[in-house]
Amino acid sequence: APVAEARAHAPAAPIDDIRVVLLGFDEAAAANARALLAGAGIAAVERAGEAGAEAAVRAAAAGGAAAVALVLAHDPVNGLRLVERLAALRPGRAGIVVAAARSMLSTIRQAQGSGAGAVATLPLRPRPLWRAIAIAAGRLGVAPDSSAEGDPGWEPPAVHQKYKKMVTFTDRGPMIKEL
Repeated sequence: APVAEARAHAPAAPIDDIRVVLLGFDEAAAANARALLAGAGIAAVERAGEAGAEAAVRAAAAGGAAAVALVLAHDPVNGLRLVERLAALRPGRAGIVVAAARSMLSTIRQAQGSGAGAVATLPLRPRPLWRAIAIAAGRLGVAPDSSAEGDPGWEPPAVHQKYKKMVTFTDRGPMIKEL
């Protein structure tokens, strides 16, 4: 069987020594994030609740270790408050990555203005997540919007933009109508 070249699936920058603190993740989402992070060689992963967020990030960054807080922002208000609290704390070399749905574009922009070093869009995928962590840790000098690999400046279409085609689904299959 052919073996995939490991370098093709490696992070863009070395991140295997970074300690990651998962904030706002339930157990299932944390298990998924741990598996994605393990693919980049990151083994030091801790999950903490909002109440213990600052202490967990401080502990991860103790002794000058590189650390990143990965904040799952399902709730934009509480997610942004947590990002602001962590940004004000700034222990050691800790960076902040916000994981949010693309539909929460205003939250993504606010997170970047509140101190998040990068954004990873949901659902989390390995290479964009690794890239966001590398950016937040200061290991990649790329614009902070890492919403999708190869698509760093994604913006939704303007509301007033007219579309050239419309697709409707009928019992005979999809029907495409030129506008």
